[in-house]
Amino acid sequence: MRIENIALKLAVKIDKYNEKYPVSIKQMQAVLTWYIHNFIILGSAVLAGIITDKLFQTLLTAGSIALLRALSGGAHAKTLERCILITMGALIVIPHFELSKLMTSIVTGISLLLVLWFAPSNSEPPKFSNKLHPFLKMLAAVLVSLNFFLNSSIIGLAFLIQSCSLIPSRKGGATECR
Repeated sequence: MRIENIALKLAVKIDKYNEKYPVSIKQMQAVLTWYIHNFIILGSAVLAGIITDKLFQTLLTAGSIALLRALSGGAHAKTLERCILITMGALIVIPHFELSKLMTSIVTGISLLLVLWFAPSNSEPPKFSNKLHPFLKMLAAVLVSLNFFLNSSIIGLAFLIQSCSLIPSRKGGATECR
């Protein structure tokens, strides 16, 4: 069953008993979809982190991707299910990679170039006015640049995955990676 369908069923049930705070079923469905989507991703990643004894690294990966994504934007997968698979894959796999200091610097440099070239990207609907775009780009670039000092392979790989989602597709729209 698709996440949107589960959220719709929940929204209809909540609406049935919700007399105090009238909210449209469509709005409730959107919010519930977001919560279910994020719960599946984070819950699965945290469980995998606990099982593999990489919980801190998993949370560091999630926080790094989320923080850079908030500043830089990025493409969305065509479906929530694809988004879940891509994001869970990144959150579960990245904590198990250890790069050399040189490779971490190279990965961070590539991420910085992508952020400087493409950020902010594809905010649908736009979260911030266009006047803030240079500021968001600067904040995203500073965030990525911090990893030159931290030299964390986990943060570097997380930033690389996120910064790849900034690259426009050949069709003119955003890429499907996330």
